[in-house]
Amino acid sequence: DGWLAGWLVGWLACWLAGWLAGWLAGWLAGWLASRLDGWIAGWLADWLAG
Repeated sequence: DGWLAGWLVGWLACWLAGWLAGWLAGWLAGWLASRLDGWIAGWLADWLAG
């Protein structure tokens, strides 16, 4: 019955890794979007100002 514990630990590790990766990707995308927004707005303002 050692395989059940191993399977459970493996499944839990996979689930945790997937959740962590998803959370990290979402956070990174949000941060990048907010930085990019400011950068694009600044560039656009500079360009419009001539």
